[in-house]
Amino acid sequence: MRKRVGRENIILLILAIVLSLIIAETIFRVYYGLTDKVPGASEEEICTRTYFREISKNNSLWVSHPGGEEYLEYCNYSGIRPIANLTINKYFNLTLPNGTQAAGLLYDINTNSQHMLGLVDYKYEKDPNKLRIAVMGDSFTWGTKMPYMFTYGALLQEMIPNSEVLNFGISGIGIDTMYLRWKYEILTYEPDVFIMAIYIDDIARAVPCIYKPNFVREVDKLKILNLPPPTAGETLESYEEPKLESYFFKHIIYRIRSLSGIKRGAYQHGLELLDLMLDEVKQTSEKQGTNFLVLIIEAGNDHQNTETELWAISELKEMLISKKISFISSNEIFRKENFIATDYRNRSYFHFTPEGYGLIAQGIKNQLESEKIIEKQKNYYFQWIVDKHILALQNKENPKDLLLIVPYDILPAEEPS
Repeated sequence: MRKRVGRENIILLILAIVLSLIIAETIFRVYYGLTDKVPGASEEEICTRTYFREISKNNSLWVSHPGGEEYLEYCNYSGIRPIANLTINKYFNLTLPNGTQAAGLLYDINTNSQHMLGLVDYKYEKDPNKLRIAVMGDSFTWGTKMPYMFTYGALLQEMIPNSEVLNFGISGIGIDTMYLRWKYEILTYEPDVFIMAIYIDDIARAVPCIYKPNFVREVDKLKILNLPPPTAGETLESYEEPKLESYFFKHIIYRIRSLSGIKRGAYQHGLELLDLMLDEVKQTSEKQGTNFLVLIIEAGNDHQNTETELWAISELKEMLISKKISFISSNEIFRKENFIATDYRNRSYFHFTPEGYGLIAQGIKNQLESEKIIEKQKNYYFQWIVDKHILALQNKENPKDLLLIVPYDILPAEEPS
């Protein structure tokens, strides 16, 4: 009798467990369905499945930065790059000083034939009479929501005579894509100065995903996998989502792997990769006679850093100091100028205003001056004249000395028919 009761209890326990798992699985499937989230046991699985679903639905290339597909294309060594010879300009009405109305052509997003942000092409061989500066970064370097002439790269070129600034920025990327573009593109142009602009979240974006090369750290070496990455078409043909899986168990596994914090884990992974990337960039720069500078962008407009972000910023600065790599930070640049990086005209705007980008460019210029790479140049006050679409630069030592950055052309009036 006791054996029978015991056997029945075991059966009831097993049934209760099975029923609980079925209920849990049902709840999690409903949860993921309602929230439109993607299940996965790792960041790589979640990113890959998100990408696959996006291209299946919209035939879109780029999923990490919504809206970016209009100016990005596949690249066999970095995953993505800007489309060459892209022209996205805007027409607008403006009032001339004499009171008449005119039409303006705003140079918004323009790329050259070499997949850089800019209006002109560059020769591989440097002009010995020009200082060649290459900048690499994410949307802060690309100048999201700003016309080309208001990007810090274009402004830096205006502030340094006889210079050319090659802008390799790509909106939405992380340090992994930056490194690859440096390795396979920037080096071929042999810049005198290389600036790697790291917005702190770029470190956490170096998670593996099917659409880009992936990195593995093996002791003190970087191993690049998934190179070349598959195209969107190849992914559609070859990748299949699991036919049999448990959302519940994958959710639990993902949470266990992220006990220290999902974001902190992504930062930790990125910092481990960046450690070796910086070593290679520094060593290569020293061999080529290139001056290597890191620009740290701690936060965008009106953003309070989280504890995890502050920790990552501190880790990054300590890493750069230990490696004796020169760096400047947006917070320090703004603090010296008593500038608050908040756009009071549009609180939802995350990236810097033209004044902010002007100060960033000036901060870079000042650092190059302090390192004796360039001679001392003018320092400016910046004023964004919104209704005129103009950025005014006023010489600090001579207020009458003004430089106006006009990111548009005034179109000629049509001849009367």
